[in-house]
Parts: sequence; structure tokens; C-alpha cells
Amino acid sequence: MKKHFAKAVAVTLGLLIILCSLPVVSVFAAYENTHVNTGDQAADIVAVAKTQIGYHEGSLAGTTSGSNNYTKYGVWYDKKYDVGNGSFSYGAWCAMFVSWCADQAGIPADIVYPHAYCPYGVTWYKNHNIWKDRSSGYVPKAGDIIYFQSSGSASHIGIVTGCNGSTVYTVEGNTSSATYDPEGNVCADKSYALSNTRIMGYGTPNYETGNVTSAAKLGTYKITASSLNVREGASTDYEVVDAVLKGELVVVSELNSSGWGKVTTPSGKVGWCAITQYGDYIGLDALGYGIKTGFGDPDYSYKENGSLVISNPGGEVSAVDLELPLGIGTGTT
Repeated sequence: MKKHFAKAVAVTLGLLIILCSLPVVSVFAAYENTHVNTGDQAADIVAVAKTQIGYHEGSLAGTTSGSNNYTKYGVWYDKKYDVGNGSFSYGAWCAMFVSWCADQAGIPADIVYPHAYCPYGVTWYKNHNIWKDRSSGYVPKAGDIIYFQSSGSASHIGIVTGCNGSTVYTVEGNTSSATYDPEGNVCADKSYALSNTRIMGYGTPNYETGNVTSAAKLGTYKITASSLNVREGASTDYEVVDAVLKGELVVVSELNSSGWGKVTTPSGKVGWCAITQYGDYIGLDALGYGIKTGFGDPDYSYKENGSLVISNPGGEVSAVDLELPLGIGTGTT
């Protein structure tokens, strides 16, 4: 009996050692958005879309083959717009894919219209005078939103990644490798002749080309507001994952064009906080610098008549001249 018990223990320990030595892989790692936004919104939405090529409906991870329209894009849309009943989680997802890419790229809804039903998108772009019919001879550019038609009605959507003057290149969700397929089950890169009559036209968003938070730089910052909420995504629609207090340090690793920064908190949590919002007070202060506002440290530096005055740079700093309005120090954002 003892020999059998010892043998069983040895086998169990051996299995545990093997299991523990295996690499830990996140279930979402395959199709995470790995793009770091630059503030060039057209380039950012294209880059985000390309990170999703190969995603397959059927699971949140996108690695399980399925045909039930279940995707992370639908789940996100359902949560984002507070539908709550899960109906969009299993809905046709080409438009929700485009909406998700725009959100990931930090593009606000008044530039790329978030929607789940293609005809609504066409109507919105037409009403905002940023629509081009295929028949007009318009040559699309990267970042344009391409709409396809069936029986005269918008039936499919994608993101233009480029055009060589005769062929338009796209990334689309809810499609397949077929030339035109509005009911496929993968995210794929495609191409079409500009004369293809399946193309209805293009939404042509008025993208920002530069980072609106250009005054900000990446690096380590000291919280100068009383408190700061850090959220799952770059919007107040996302859940709070952590909170940091005045005097604590965060590392800003990414800035998007909507005034939000991706930060790592002292506890190791990674999330997003608003860098510029409401035109109110300073909330983040470049480590080693301060802003003469009552929130920063006047012993370091301050703005005077629009010029930076540095009395004592001090400390390790990878960012300078941070004078950003911030309303999130109240803990309400």
C-alpha cells in the first residue's frame, strides 16, 4: 500500500511540475489590440483593425470556430450602449467591428458614428455631408468607412486601409475570403475594384491628424489632484479598475487623441484616465516639475505669460512642460 501511495504521489508531483513549467497564455492574447495610438486617427483606426485580422466568431477570444455571430465586438457594443439583454452579442457584427475599432483608436462618436445597422451609418454620414457615392468617382483613402449594398440597401461595412487608384483595400468583420460576403464568420483583409457595383459609397470622417494632447508626453507622473479614477478603457463608460491618490506616481505609456492616457498605477494595475477634460485643473504633474496652480509644486516650475519657468528641474523626468487642464481629480470622472 505504501509503495502504491508513494508512486501515486510521485506521478502527481511530476504532472504538477510539468503543468507549472508550461507558459501561461491569456485567452484573449491572440487578438488583443496591440496598436499604440499616435493621435493620427485615420492611421490609428486602420492599425487597430489590422490587429484583428483572423478573428473568428464563436468565442470572445476569436480562436474558436463558430457560426452564431458571437463576438467580443457584439459583447462590447451591448455593454457600451447599455442594451443589457445580450441581443447584440449574437448580432451581425460588421458595423459593430468598425465601431469597436474606432473606440479602440480613441475616436469620438461625432467623427466615426457607432452603429450596428448599416443603413443607419449611411444616413448619418449623408446627414453630416461626409458621404461619397461610388458613382461619383471618389477615390477612397485610408480610414474611410466603406459600405456595400444589396438590392439598393446598405448591407455590409468595412474600413478602408488603402487605395492604389483602381483597387480599394479593406479590413472587414463578419465576412470571409470571398470577394463579397456580408454573412461570413471572420475578420479579413479584402480588395475590390473601385468600379465594383457592390460598393455603395464611403463615409469620409473628419479625422484629427495630430494628437490633441500634444502638450503631454509619455513618462512618470505624480498625481496632483486629490484622487484619480483609472478605468478599463478610454471613456467614463468603462468600469473603474483602480484609484490613485495625490502624491502617488503613475507611468503614462500611451496617449490617445481624445485626451485619455494609459497608465500603470502603483499597485500594478493598467488602465486609462482622462488627461485633458472639462478645462479645469491640473491632475497629473511631470515628475520633477510642477505647475503654479495650487495643485502642482511651485518649488519646481510654472507657467508665466505662456513661457515655462524652471527653478529646479530635479528628479528623473521623461516628460516636461505638462500644463494640462484636468477635471478628474474630484473622483467623479
